[in-house]
Amino acid sequence: SAMERVFTNHFPKTGAELKALMKEPADPALTVPRSGVIGLRRWAVERRSEDIHEYDFWCGYITAIDEILEREAS
Repeated sequence: SAMERVFTNHFPKTGAELKALMKEPADPALTVPRSGVIGLRRWAVERRSEDIHEYDFWCGYITAIDEILEREAS
């Protein structure tokens, strides 16, 4: 969809790039509800099953989201 293109065009394309982004200093003004992160993970799992050619990308994306959720739980 058009929204997916806008979203994915402004963010890193590989799992390594996502991990590097996660290591940047936190922005104290940024707050996201856990339910939103979980929804993003579900969306990524759906994309991964639909886009087998970019399977590695989506696996990295999901792994990065899982790491965010683990950090938040700590």
